[in-house]
Amino acid sequence: MPPALAPVLDILLAGVFFALFSSFRFALNLIILERPLAVGFIWGAVFGDMGLALSVALFFELFWLDLIPAGAYIPPNSVAPTLASLSLVQSLGLNSPAGALFAIFLCAPLARLFSRVEGFQREYEDKVFDRFRASVGDAGAVMAPGTLIFRSIMDMTVINAIVFCLVLAVLAVLASYLAPRLLPLAAGYPVSWWHIWLLGSLGAVFSLRYRPAYAALGCFAALAAAWRIF
Repeated sequence: MPPALAPVLDILLAGVFFALFSSFRFALNLIILERPLAVGFIWGAVFGDMGLALSVALFFELFWLDLIPAGAYIPPNSVAPTLASLSLVQSLGLNSPAGALFAIFLCAPLARLFSRVEGFQREYEDKVFDRFRASVGDAGAVMAPGTLIFRSIMDMTVINAIVFCLVLAVLAVLASYLAPRLLPLAAGYPVSWWHIWLLGSLGAVFSLRYRPAYAALGCFAALAAAWRIF
């Protein structure tokens, strides 16, 4: 394979993974398979670096710990930043904790972006359903419910795959430009996976909805900062 095609193949492959895993949010209702740890495990099993994949996925698992779909609420799409980070880490060789943290920060906004994409899709499907309901009274123009549901699932799958590939292509170009310039600046600040997981655990603490836990976290952060300074 020509070297120039390798990044394109990585992006397309990540898009296929995202279309598959994101469908577990709205098509198959297998919530456990759309969790970041499940995504990281399967990614690692396919590409071979299980430790690195699970280390990246663990950050997002902790950070989005309590965000699950309930009623009309559309939680952030944790699959999008997880897969985008794993793809950038693999394609750009960001195998160190500092490199992975750079990819994580760069890809984290995708969680909100793709929840909005899903929201726009739901609004569009509401209009399609209105047309279906209006057609019920016309025997010659009734839309088959099964066809309606299948088309909705396919629309969302294709939209997710295309938008994800486009966004990931932009992030790959941006990361290839920024990484050589920013990562050397972090050389004096050793970053370990424990630092990254501790940062991700902020989401787990916030999920408690318990103010004393926030106070304890603030005190711990202040002590850690004082220890670093003095």
